[in-house]
Amino acid sequence: MKAEESVLAAQAPAWAACLFSGARSEWLAAPPQPSGVAVPPFQLRITEDDGQLIVAERTLGDRLPASCPELHVNRNGTFCIARRSFAARHHTDVVAFWQNLGQYLVNQTYAERRGVWPAGRWLSHGPDAADAQIEAETSAATAGLGEDYAQWLEAGEGWLAQFFPNANSGRPRVRGATCPLGCVDGKDQPLALRHCPHRTAVDHILVAESRRRAAERAFFDSLRALGDTCCGRVAGCPLPRTTQPKGTA
Repeated sequence: MKAEESVLAAQAPAWAACLFSGARSEWLAAPPQPSGVAVPPFQLRITEDDGQLIVAERTLGDRLPASCPELHVNRNGTFCIARRSFAARHHTDVVAFWQNLGQYLVNQTYAERRGVWPAGRWLSHGPDAADAQIEAETSAATAGLGEDYAQWLEAGEGWLAQFFPNANSGRPRVRGATCPLGCVDGKDQPLALRHCPHRTAVDHILVAESRRRAAERAFFDSLRALGDTCCGRVAGCPLPRTTQPKGTA
């Protein structure tokens, strides 16, 4: 057994069983859901690419789509389980790999049943958009607006709606905006953002959110240019459908 295989096997959780060991090891994985009930098992193949662990279904497209950005399956069928990569021969990385994979498979099971990825368990598509989201979330949390920003990401609602009135809004519309933290002027009226002491903090969120939106639009534009289409499993996917969704006239 090679060093990277022994580390992977040694750190494997109880919910993962190795079916075949080798350069392309095969596994049966059924992590527990929050209820404690295991998800229906996934058949996986784990390989090493340039020293990093890569995971996909043993047979691409067997249970999950062969490619689906909304379900965080890359165009080559590999799983996007985290923003970071995991070194195959580093014990701490391998432990983190299994933890992230377990949560990913639980999320997939949730999406399989409900047609939507669970709230708060995702990053925007593409590295640039994901990094911008992390920056915006950090700035929002520092300003005391973390929950508000999360509401905006999940439902397009909340105070950010005044800055980005539609899906195609580019630069934020700041003119006429009021402080999202509820500051008031001397007449007890909502304080204009341009006069608010929180303006700098809000600006940091708006700049990062603008970059996130632009980067994610560019990500989907690139997929459309390659001819990628929607698999129909997740509502609201920006990619075009090739067939009519089930249950429609």
